Amino acid sequence: MKEADIYKALFDNASEGMIVVNSEGKIIKANTRTEELFGYIVPELIGANAELIIPDRPTLFTSIFEKQSKGYQSSALREDSFDLYGKTKSGTYFPIEVSLNLVKSGKDTLVMALILDVTIRRQTEFALRKEKETAQQYLDVAGNMFLVINRDESVSLINQKGCEILGYTEEEIIGENWFDQFVPIVTREPQRDSFKNHFSGKQKMLDKYEDSIIDSNGDEHIILWHNSNLFDSEGNLTALLRSGVDITKQKEIESKLHELNFELEERVHRRTVELEESQKLYRLIARNFPNGTINVFDRDLNYVFVEGRELFKNGVTSEMLVGTSYLKRLPTDVALELVDKLKSVFNGQNITFQVSYNNNSYELNAVALYDGMGVISQILVVEQNITQQKKIEEELQRAVDKERELNALKSRFVSMASHEFRTPLGTILSSVSLIEKYPLTEQHAKREKHIERIKSSVSNLTSILNDFLSLDRLETGNIQVKPTELLVRELVENVVEEMQSVTRENQKIDYKHQGMDSPKMLDRQILRNILLNLISNAIKYSPENGLVKVNTVMETETLTIHVSDNGMGIPAEDQKHLFERFFRANNVSNIQGTGLGLNIVKKYVELLGGNITFNSEEKIGTTFTVIIPINHTAIA
Repeated sequence: MKEADIYKALFDNASEGMIVVNSEGKIIKANTRTEELFGYIVPELIGANAELIIPDRPTLFTSIFEKQSKGYQSSALREDSFDLYGKTKSGTYFPIEVSLNLVKSGKDTLVMALILDVTIRRQTEFALRKEKETAQQYLDVAGNMFLVINRDESVSLINQKGCEILGYTEEEIIGENWFDQFVPIVTREPQRDSFKNHFSGKQKMLDKYEDSIIDSNGDEHIILWHNSNLFDSEGNLTALLRSGVDITKQKEIESKLHELNFELEERVHRRTVELEESQKLYRLIARNFPNGTINVFDRDLNYVFVEGRELFKNGVTSEMLVGTSYLKRLPTDVALELVDKLKSVFNGQNITFQVSYNNNSYELNAVALYDGMGVISQILVVEQNITQQKKIEEELQRAVDKERELNALKSRFVSMASHEFRTPLGTILSSVSLIEKYPLTEQHAKREKHIERIKSSVSNLTSILNDFLSLDRLETGNIQVKPTELLVRELVENVVEEMQSVTRENQKIDYKHQGMDSPKMLDRQILRNILLNLISNAIKYSPENGLVKVNTVMETETLTIHVSDNGMGIPAEDQKHLFERFFRANNVSNIQGTGLGLNIVKKYVELLGGNITFNSEEKIGTTFTVIIPINHTAIA
């Protein structure tokens, strides 16, 4: 084969597009690969301007001939490759790399251009850059501090959270010696020795432990660390990946409030193809995200990416979820609540909110992810399980509420006791002083009047003390139910007769009984105490000439007691507090009382296994209804 034929074969069968251009910028030769790249056949290209297929640089070829005419050296005429865009016959543009070389053909000087389609290369570069950006977002959105410490103790990677804790920029941290710059002096050498021993194989570092670091102000932070080894492609240990949580404040408030429990388990291979390396590294970090998941959703809220320890808790893998709908995993009401919020992130609105389902509470942080054209095509959602945190907060709140309740009860007790004890004691003191002024026989009636006042006041004090004693015995469990056989009607008639003697002027008590009157097993003393309290209240809060009605209904399984008055009634806004200790309605402030009676009655009724209700209207009256099961026995 002739040498010319060899060159022609090489030219026609080259894997790159090849064209030869003369000094006028016209194509005088093109190979088969050029036809494939641009869609023209060779005859269509011959004689056409080179800018037909390479329009980006119209003077790309002619400028070289201009330099030659001006006497440039041959080295200056040699051109490196150009990153340009080629144009096909159909008008489509695609990225190309063009290399130019001057060639001699007889007396003429020509330019030969090698044209390489770099579409795949550009796509790979873009995908790599996009993956890096997405992975960095995973790190920066996460609430943990992440860093990589090389074998030589220098820092080669740190996320935004780490920069915030240390108080330095990323540029100020990368390349610095971790132990010299960021570890307190007192623990520096022990930590460094542990690090060196780990790399030499003498001693393995703990996967989870706590130690201190120092920030730019010299302040110490307690960090809960998790470690994972990083290896190169040959299996050599090259660096340590550390994930840490600043637990300084949690230690001060509650040492175990936000204890994190995760461990990095997989090895990340380095020194491989950069795209594959970054995918493995950031997937490892996401997979070990504690108490939650890191998710990427498309516009239809389908999973594009999902990793995190919460998946393992639920027996789910990322492979099972990718391509499926996030909303279908949720209860219908929760999905309806989330869809509008997550859709708003595609409008550029980053949001944080909380939801609860399946007896768990979650906090969601959602941010937009932009593609290379600046369009939001996906969103990143970090879902954190905060159930334990919520429980602790609720327990703390209950403790605070209980403390407030106790303080309120204390204040109400002091206020009540100071008023209720001072009034009868003042009456006693006054009456004793006045009795001294009536020594004569004919003044006996006046003495008797004050003696009665003293007796009444002492009776009031005794009643108050009895309320306190009853409440104490009830709350300490010292009162036990002791059922005995009794006739309910007979017991109630005796109590009514006893209370008739303490009624106000022209007040009457009307008692009626319905149903059976055979002996029943009930606690006589507790039932008597309930009746005494309810009838006493009805008398106290009813006007003179008023009527107190007592009705009992005996059925096979239950005893029902109704006590009614036509008194002042209970204000609607006070009714919900009626059975609380020391509570007294707003319209009875001028009537003596401790605010304990109804609270004690309710405890007595509950002790018998019954319940108490009431119906009241201001200026009309009040009816209390007690229902007690028959033959109820005490609960130990």
